[in-house]
Amino acid sequence: MPIFKSRTDRRVEQNLGIIKYSKSDDVCRSQELKTVDKYLASTQYDHLAPWNEQSEECIPIRARKPLIIYPIPKLFTDRLSAKLLGKSVFPQIKIEEDPDTEEFLKMIIKSSWFKAKMLQASKCYISHGSVFVRFKLANGSIVLEHFNPNYCYPKMDQSGNLLEVEIKYIFDDENDKDQNGKPKKKWYKLVLGQMSDTFYDSPEFKVGTEPVFHEVNTNEHELGFVQGSWIRNIDIKNSVDGFSILLEILDFCDSFNYTLSQSDKAVAYGQEQQAWIRGLKDTEVEELIKSASNAWNLGKEGETGFLEAQMSGYDAAKLLREELLQGMQQIVRVLLLDPEKIVGSAQSAKAMEVLYGPMIEIIDEIRPNMEKGIIELLQKMAATLLIYNKRGQELSIGIPEGYVPQSLDIELQWPPVFAPTMQDLAEIVRVATTASNANIISRETATRYVAKFFDIEDIEAEVAKVNAQPQLGGFF
Repeated sequence: MPIFKSRTDRRVEQNLGIIKYSKSDDVCRSQELKTVDKYLASTQYDHLAPWNEQSEECIPIRARKPLIIYPIPKLFTDRLSAKLLGKSVFPQIKIEEDPDTEEFLKMIIKSSWFKAKMLQASKCYISHGSVFVRFKLANGSIVLEHFNPNYCYPKMDQSGNLLEVEIKYIFDDENDKDQNGKPKKKWYKLVLGQMSDTFYDSPEFKVGTEPVFHEVNTNEHELGFVQGSWIRNIDIKNSVDGFSILLEILDFCDSFNYTLSQSDKAVAYGQEQQAWIRGLKDTEVEELIKSASNAWNLGKEGETGFLEAQMSGYDAAKLLREELLQGMQQIVRVLLLDPEKIVGSAQSAKAMEVLYGPMIEIIDEIRPNMEKGIIELLQKMAATLLIYNKRGQELSIGIPEGYVPQSLDIELQWPPVFAPTMQDLAEIVRVATTASNANIISRETATRYVAKFFDIEDIEAEVAKVNAQPQLGGFF
């Protein structure tokens, strides 16, 4: 590490969120995150020779592209994101003593497809450690989109508030092709600020040269905040990024893919074994192989057979893959269990929680920052609609004249990762009933305890109904 640094380098180190551009032709903030992108897209071996390529020189196995690429990084990411923000586990929005604003937020969530958009963003949040979720107003409706953090350059103040986000990357322009019919590579640049958003033109990408951008359009929204939220799964001092859970298993993925490809080769050989012939001259063997007859006449001295593989290497590779997969699951704490082995446990949510204990732990760790990002987005989206409504902008959501939220203190209520089964509900009711009948707790307390499992929101009204209803016997 150099002792003497430029003022730019020192400014980058001492200010959170200020990131220096790399002048290399590989435009991204982090080579590690770019590697993650490749593994997610299963393109990490595209620069290698094809698996079955014939060559006069020996090509080592690890210098070839595996025949089979198992998408383990994507599988882990999809599995974890489904349990973090899937339909059955998405949190409920609550605002104490302000049901109108709560309903307003629910309308925003529904009209913007917030749940589906955040589920997609959560995959990047998990795989890359952070994600930028942006919203904009289009034809009176809020539109959400997320960006790969490797192509975003955020600036934040000392409190972590977003001051500006520059989005910059290279794309293939399908509407502009070169003389060979291939799309030209061009730059994309968008700068989102607290008072305005600026969109730039798309100069052609040229290796070794820095692009020159020109402003195309500037939207002076004057909202006072960036229309979006930078969400990271862990707070790291002097860094805008979180932590990718995939970085530590990439070497495991390589070993898994190569052993799987080599095992395929071994099985293929077992299905079409190499024949051997003894007792014939080379010329006779050549003529014999060229023969189209169904049977070979080798004479009295001739003998033939097949070189059979013992398949011990295949068995060892299978055990290795099982150990590799188990090791990866221990590192990322995302389990990929055999469905047949968990049929018995699936009858109880508590048993599933014990079985998937490590996965529950990592969800509990990354959920708080996602919760913070969701609340920030909803607050900004609500404020944006209220401001534009006051300015006379026509919106897709009807806002009553004079409406002012009493509070934007949003609370999220997360359901359990594994929903209670009928067996769980029966046990919950049994325990509550037993405690109530034994005068250990009141019927009202028992009702409050059970109500949350039956999606009862107005507990006071439910208690009143229970107290007013006639007592029933064992039969209805």
